[in-house]
Amino acid sequence: MSQFKAGELTVDPGATILLEDDTSPYFFTLLDGWVFWHKHRRRQTRLILGFGFPGDLLGTQAVLSPGMRCSVTALTAATLCVFDRDGLEAVFRQQPPLALALTRKLTESVAAEQEMLASLRRRSVLEGAAFLILTLHDTADEVSPTSNGNLNIPLDSSLLADTLGVAHHHAERALVKLQQSSLVEQSPDGIVILDRKQLEETSRYERRPAIVRPLI
Repeated sequence: MSQFKAGELTVDPGATILLEDDTSPYFFTLLDGWVFWHKHRRRQTRLILGFGFPGDLLGTQAVLSPGMRCSVTALTAATLCVFDRDGLEAVFRQQPPLALALTRKLTESVAAEQEMLASLRRRSVLEGAAFLILTLHDTADEVSPTSNGNLNIPLDSSLLADTLGVAHHHAERALVKLQQSSLVEQSPDGIVILDRKQLEETSRYERRPAIVRPLI
């Protein structure tokens, strides 16, 4: 893939990387930072579909189909490896083993995203908030393991509400209750887990097998 690399791109938190329905001459690999996928709904509200971590591919939908099915926005400062879209088309024509590996990677990512959303829909707002915090923590820890588990999760009540698909005041109430129970702590840098065992019991959480995210 190196022959198709167009460069690297660094973006600030909140920067739009890809827009829903747009096509792009490029696709990306996330090298550092967090992003999220989202769609706009009626009354200008958004629904967050998933979160991206280092090793994830961004923008392949716009190469393999008429346009992006959702937007991609930087949740934190992020660094991306930029590839020409012609490179992906050439891989599928000329390098079947690599194309198969890319297809498997994309399929696993979509399946994990759908599984997470389905799990959230089966839970109350409080359970869903706890489940999402644990899921994001464990996924990030798989990518960049921390020595003590004190990982800041860049999540607030607005992002929480848009992922759970509930009104913001419901998400805020759930987050406050988790803090009052000393299960998590929130600061300007994000959310830190204080009592993992109790948080798992609250959310009925079971850690899934890790997804391999090789950098391309």
